[in-house]
Amino acid sequence: MFVLKPGITGMCGQPLAHAALAKGHQVRGPGRNPGKLSKDLSATLKRFAKMTDIYDLAALQKAVVEGELLLLRVAERAGVKGFHAVPWNYDWTGNRLGDHETYDRYVSFCNHARASSTIKPIYGFTGTILEWELVHSDRSSADNLAAYTTEAVSEPGEADGGFYHVQSFRALPLEMVDAHGRGRGVWLERQSLGSLSEIEDMFAPARASTPPSGHHEYIGLAYAKSMMNGTWDYETPDCERWPGVKLTSFEQWLLDHPPA
Repeated sequence: MFVLKPGITGMCGQPLAHAALAKGHQVRGPGRNPGKLSKDLSATLKRFAKMTDIYDLAALQKAVVEGELLLLRVAERAGVKGFHAVPWNYDWTGNRLGDHETYDRYVSFCNHARASSTIKPIYGFTGTILEWELVHSDRSSADNLAAYTTEAVSEPGEADGGFYHVQSFRALPLEMVDAHGRGRGVWLERQSLGSLSEIEDMFAPARASTPPSGHHEYIGLAYAKSMMNGTWDYETPDCERWPGVKLTSFEQWLLDHPPA
């Protein structure tokens, strides 16, 4: 299979490229920072196309970050059938527009693609990516995310699209505190920063008094609310669907990523 990975120099791009190559696929992709590619990966890519920004249509045509609709249209013109959407996150399928400003984009893209495109995208729900931020219960490492994504796009029915639910591990915050002590030898102080009701009391007035374009000022409260009230909780049947993926615990991830 020929795999195209936009943003191939990024946090998830390089693990995804390695996973696809290990599966026997050919890989190419555009990115903005060629210097971030590891030497071994750079030597094995079919092609790398340098992008100047997300509207660099010439680079999109050659190889196609974040401009999801642009990428979808380029894929349509190229006759691509299998398309994995960019976001890996919590399960937003129960969200309505207006529930969460960041996830509104994913809901809108899903609806727009369904109504306007012949391509049926694949969407991966992974919880929080460990390399991005350490919060709440459902989490996936970038390497596990890459392995699951590669499994999803390698299946015979990948052109049918759909959703899959996976994780590296599930843990409560206090369990992660204990794992941090075992993995790093540094024991963190346990401190309560508030309850769900307190978060809701802060979130509602913050949203009401802030223009939508300034949602970044309160979006952290929106994340905390959805994580704590169970809105984004999901089961992970697809972990059993792809048993060949070796899962990473938080303690093991810490051991594999020592402080610089």
